[in-house]
Amino acid sequence: WGRVPSAGAEEDGLAQPYDEIDRAVPLALDGSTRGFLQGVLAVDQSLRIKTGALVREPIRLRIGQGFDLTRYVPAANKLGDPEPVLRDTFARLSVSAGVLNAGGLVRMDPRSGRITQLSADFTIDNGKGTALYARYDDILTTRQLAIDSGESPFAQGPDAIRRPLDALVGGVSRETPGIPSAERAQALIAGARLRLGFGLGVRYEALVQPLYQDQTTQEFKPFAQQTLGVSYGPACDCWRIEGVVTLRRDNRLEFSDVNVSVAGVGSFGSGG
Repeated sequence: WGRVPSAGAEEDGLAQPYDEIDRAVPLALDGSTRGFLQGVLAVDQSLRIKTGALVREPIRLRIGQGFDLTRYVPAANKLGDPEPVLRDTFARLSVSAGVLNAGGLVRMDPRSGRITQLSADFTIDNGKGTALYARYDDILTTRQLAIDSGESPFAQGPDAIRRPLDALVGGVSRETPGIPSAERAQALIAGARLRLGFGLGVRYEALVQPLYQDQTTQEFKPFAQQTLGVSYGPACDCWRIEGVVTLRRDNRLEFSDVNVSVAGVGSFGSGG
């Protein structure tokens, strides 16, 4: 949900931010707030089915477009700025049918025509403690080599990554000539929960990065983290205690957490 830049000294003649929040606000040279004008136009279309007093929404589609109109605001001091107005174009689809819930999101930079984000997820949950779920993300990011060469880590990617604090959209995606600044980052989170007899429960979750390659050995190591939890709770389901073990990439299996959940109170735990 956006970012808060680190505070730091600016070039001579520029206003100096006093903290990270102040740095997130566009400022003029004299330190006055420069202001900005942004917007997101979206259209929702959904299918609803009413059965008695129950209303279900099996399908919802949202299509939208982001805009940065700051160049037309006199107070922003950017009149005549040639920066494009259009930001991310996006579409989000949600589907629900019985125990299945699924969704997908596509974001595209209309200026370059590149897909900046492609995401999909699904959940199958019987409402009785047994579930299967997964989420996949493919995001355009700034290459580490470009960051080491002085490029901003927020030069590439979807608006959700590039936009500053309180902004609706990010700046224009850009690439510095001669620097291969863009690459794709992929991640898959998949897991399952199973409620067994005698109050026992088991859950497993894996974080997979399909493109990860060890810089030293050049070996592909897609599994970033695997988690296994075993829990117990009485038939009243008024409380549950869980122990968790975690296996992280290039590390040994370790006991990581103890979690306690109390109905009507909440959850608390401690990490190992």
